[in-house]
Amino acid sequence: MNRRLLVACLLASAVLSVSAVGSWASVVDDAYVSLRYARNLALGNGLVYNAGQPPVEGYTNFLWVLLMAPGTLLPVHPATWATGWGFGFGVVGLFAAAGLGSVLCGKGSSWASVPALTLACLPAYAIAATNGLETSLYVAGVLGASWAVLDGRRPWLGGALAGLLYLVRPEGLLVGGALVLLPLARRRDARPLLALALVTLPYFCGRTLYFGTLIPNTYNAQAREPLLDMLAMNEGYLRRSQVLYGGAAAGWLLAVGLGPRTLERYLLLALSAGLTLVALRVYNWMPGARLFLAPIALTLVALAPTLQALPRSARAVGSAALLGWTGYLSVGSMRTAETAYDAQNTALPGNASERMARDLAAIAEPGDWLLARDAGVVPYFVGPVVSVIDIHPYSLTDPALTGKPFDLDHVLAVPPRWIVTTGDSREELPSRYGTEKQLLADPRVRGHYTRTREVKQHHKRFYTLWTRDVR
Repeated sequence: MNRRLLVACLLASAVLSVSAVGSWASVVDDAYVSLRYARNLALGNGLVYNAGQPPVEGYTNFLWVLLMAPGTLLPVHPATWATGWGFGFGVVGLFAAAGLGSVLCGKGSSWASVPALTLACLPAYAIAATNGLETSLYVAGVLGASWAVLDGRRPWLGGALAGLLYLVRPEGLLVGGALVLLPLARRRDARPLLALALVTLPYFCGRTLYFGTLIPNTYNAQAREPLLDMLAMNEGYLRRSQVLYGGAAAGWLLAVGLGPRTLERYLLLALSAGLTLVALRVYNWMPGARLFLAPIALTLVALAPTLQALPRSARAVGSAALLGWTGYLSVGSMRTAETAYDAQNTALPGNASERMARDLAAIAEPGDWLLARDAGVVPYFVGPVVSVIDIHPYSLTDPALTGKPFDLDHVLAVPPRWIVTTGDSREELPSRYGTEKQLLADPRVRGHYTRTREVKQHHKRFYTLWTRDVR
C-alpha cells in the first residue's frame, strides 16, 4: 500500500472514530445471545446456550463467539469487549476496502481510496461496528479475502481468508467459494481452493457432528417464514434508510453498466447482489444496516474503477453524486434518524434489566430455570447457573420452538423459577404479546407466580418479572 493510500486510510479511520462516538456505549440485545454462548464456552460448558443441556446452534457467528469468550472472564463489561473488537475490525475493513480498490483501480490510483473514505462516512457502518455483533468482522473478512484472492500474490493466504468467511457467517461459504473459483478458472491455480477446503471442511464436519444438523438452527428459525411475508416485514424496517439503500442500488447499476469489463468487477457485483438477497431473507430490525453493509462495501469498490474510467465531465457528475449522497448520509437528517434509531433500540451497560438479572444471579441455585421472550440481556446476566427457555416465535436457542406453534407443555415442562414478560411501554405491561398472555392465563402459571418487579431496558422494551411462589 503506497503512502497516499495509507494516509487516506488513516483519515478514514479518524472519520470512523468520530462517527462511532454516539453509538459506542450501547449494544443490541441480540449481542448477548452470542456472549452467553461465549461465556459457557469459556467456562468449559461447551458451545451451549444452557449448561448441561443438548447443544443448539443459536448463533450465526462462530468465530465471533470464539473472540468474545476470553472477554467474558475478564473484569470488563462484555459490551466494552465486544464494541472494542467491533471497532477494531471496522478499521481493518477500511484498509481492506482500499487494498481491494487498488487491485481494481491500479496501484497508485487515488480512486482506490474512494471506497474506504465513503464507507467511513456512513453512519450505518459506525453503528454496526459498535453494536456488539460480528458485522464489522464480516465486512472486513469479505473485503480482505477478496483483496487477497484477486491480488493473487499469496494464493494460500487468499484461500484461507476465503475459508474463514464460513466461520464468521454461514453464507460466507458461498462468498469464499465464489472467490476461489476465479483463480481456478483464470490461471488454473487450485491453491486458493485447496486452502479454503482445509479451513472449511474440519469446521463443517465438527459443527455438524456437535450440533447434529447440517443447517444452523438460526437459518431454520426464519426460513420457515414465507418469503413475501418476510419482505413485507423488512420493508417497514428498511424504509427509514431508503436513501442509503437507494444510493447503493444506483451505484450498483452504474457499475454494472459502465466501467472496465473485468471478471473481477463482475464477481464483486455478483457477490453484492447475492449477499443482498441473503439479507432480505432475514429480519432487519437492527440498527446499522447490519447484513447490507458487506454488499454496499463491495458495490463501492466496484464503483471506483467505473468512476475512474468515465470521461472527465461524466466523472465529475458521478463524483459529485457520490459526494452528495455520502454527505447527506453523514451529516444530514438521515444521520439523525440512524443514530436515533440506534439509541432507542440498544441497551446501555448497567441498565435496569441488567441490574435485575444480576440480582437474580446472586440468589440463583443450580437447576433454576428462567422463561423469557428475549434471549439477550437478562439471560446473559442471570448467569450460567440458570437455564433459560426463550419463547420468542423465532427462538434460536430451542429447536422445539423454532417457527412452530407455541407449545405450553414444552415451555412449562420444567416449572421456571422466574418468568419475564415484555411490553413496548409501561402501559402495555405486564405483556403486549399473545404468547405471553396465553402463558400467564394458563392454570399452571396463574395464581402460582407473583409479579415482583418492573424494569426498563430501552425506550421500547420494558420487562415484568414474575417469581414462582414457594408454598
